Amino acid sequence: QQKTKVVRPTKGQFLGFTFYKAKAVWKCTPTKDRKKRLYSNIQKYMERKHAVSRPLSVTIKKLNQMIRGWIRYFKISSIKGFLEKFGQWLRHKVRCIIIKQWKRPRTIYKNLMKLNIGVDVILLMKIYLNALTLDLDGTGEVLGIL
Repeated sequence: QQKTKVVRPTKGQFLGFTFYKAKAVWKCTPTKDRKKRLYSNIQKYMERKHAVSRPLSVTIKKLNQMIRGWIRYFKISSIKGFLEKFGQWLRHKVRCIIIKQWKRPRTIYKNLMKLNIGVDVILLMKIYLNALTLDLDGTGEVLGIL
């Protein structure tokens, strides 16, 4: 494979960076394959069957190591927009792990009530968990959707 090549800055990549010109200043951003690799590494570590069995503190600690390392390497580039989107995706994954660790719909309901989550969100969770016919609040009656 040829290692040395001459290309335009906007067409090539160097050490995981690609370059672009914003007005009169050249800037860099991580390449698409580096972003995909970050996603795939996090997905591999956050596989539900493995992540649920680990303590949440261990999972969070390892995620911090992986993400901080990636951010420190690419900190000279323009990654603000990517990190906002990535952060939303990651928070969703962590929430899924937490909900899965709570296991039962009754436990989920109690913990969400402790966190003072609104009834609308809890009802949506009931729909999501397909637990519409369960007695989640312990009163003996099924909670209605409307």
